Amino acid sequence: MSVKFLNQHPAVGVSCIDQAKQFYGELLGFHLDWEWGEPVFHLSFSQGEVIFHVTTLHEGVGKSNLYFVVDDVQAYYEEVIARGAKADSAPVVQPYGMIDFHVKDPDGNIIGFGQMGESAPTE
Repeated sequence: MSVKFLNQHPAVGVSCIDQAKQFYGELLGFHLDWEWGEPVFHLSFSQGEVIFHVTTLHEGVGKSNLYFVVDDVQAYYEEVIARGAKADSAPVVQPYGMIDFHVKDPDGNIIGFGQMGESAPTE
């Protein structure tokens, strides 16, 4: 292939922009980069090298699954729990080698956070 892919910006379908702004911004600590529309129907969030979007124009509301790799999953877990997020469990070592936990946004989208464990795949 002659084209080099440089980045990705996945979009998550949500039913309420205000709830999404509160969940992803205040609870999970992502930076709100911009809003689009009048009234607003699209948000862009970032943290470190990660960029993703939430939108009310997505047909798959509540059917998305995002997974973010972090350098200290236990510290991040403690941060988001202290802010009021509800996780499926504390970070656990998975059979695929990652140490991770998951939360659901108000629409049921699953958001995972993981750290590479000793037996995690490197590619």
